[in-house]
Amino acid sequence: MILLIHGNAGVGKSTVAQMLNETIPQESIVVEVDKLRYNVVDQRVNTTQLDLVDQQVLTATKAFLDTKYEAVIIEGVYPSQKHLNKVVEQLHKIDPEVYVYRLDCSLRENVKRDENRDDDLTVGKQVKEVFKEFDQLEHKEELGEVIDTTGLTPKVTIDKIEDLIKNRKGSV
Repeated sequence: MILLIHGNAGVGKSTVAQMLNETIPQESIVVEVDKLRYNVVDQRVNTTQLDLVDQQVLTATKAFLDTKYEAVIIEGVYPSQKHLNKVVEQLHKIDPEVYVYRLDCSLRENVKRDENRDDDLTVGKQVKEVFKEFDQLEHKEELGEVIDTTGLTPKVTIDKIEDLIKNRKGSV
């Protein structure tokens, strides 16, 4: 099983992915796309660099599922719906059971969360710009389920995801 959790910076992807990793019954591991991306380049990436990161994610996912892991949780920001669709298509070649969840929250919540993040993860004054930029991305053909995390604790978000998985919602 592959769980792909995506969304804007500060919506709770990393927190939810790590906590979900500890609570789902399957032996699982988290792949953090943004950390891989930062290892490739420290700034906005071009298509070639995105493709390299995607290949790292796909290779790691396959390797983990081929060993002792029953589930891989992938979390990160995807720059466009087209890019996300391409990644999900490739994930289906690794495992037919793919769930996709986009986490979202209000701008006010996003700013509040960013202020409470570790210094090395904070977006700072750019949070509104990043929020607006992400909000303008095309989500017309949304894959999976959208979960608004505004006002939700990570535990409540995880409960929602586990319920969606149980009911096979978010499966793409």
